[in-house]
Amino acid sequence: MDDRFGEVRARTHTIKNIMGKLLRISPNIQQKFPEILTTKKLDFLVYSTQDYILIAFLSESERRKIDKLIKNNVHPFPALIAPKEYEGAVAFNIQNSKNNIFANNKISNLYSFKLGSDSTFIVYNHSQSNIITDLGQYEYIISLAFIISFGDVININNFYNYLDELVDFFILKWGSRNE
Repeated sequence: MDDRFGEVRARTHTIKNIMGKLLRISPNIQQKFPEILTTKKLDFLVYSTQDYILIAFLSESERRKIDKLIKNNVHPFPALIAPKEYEGAVAFNIQNSKNNIFANNKISNLYSFKLGSDSTFIVYNHSQSNIITDLGQYEYIISLAFIISFGDVININNFYNYLDELVDFFILKWGSRNE
């Protein structure tokens, strides 16, 4: 087992503090945030591999669905991120890119992201539908997720600095929206 899993778990408190910034914002800015951040019972999942960390905000029904997948050793978001060795088509290829937002995408029968190194981005209102071995046709929506890929610059020891920057970017972008 990769030591990074334990290291990331040990940093859960730091991750919670960073994500908590979303709740410590003034109400007039918070009201512009995605609905998932305004629920009474805010829940998020931290999922990591040796190549990336994903922090996704979940509804209660999404949490139940994901818990079943994890219990069966299936990625919590099947076909969201292509395996490193995958050479086929993907919707988005991301490499050395910071502070991006992928919003309102609907991906079917294709991996959504091929992750290169040292990237940070936000996924908002992302719909994924694929035929998955052992699951058949599987569909889900990611309301809001923050994803960081590791590389030469971003690593297990400093990723939370980039997460903090990504959360600040999110607050700036969503707070300045005119809806």
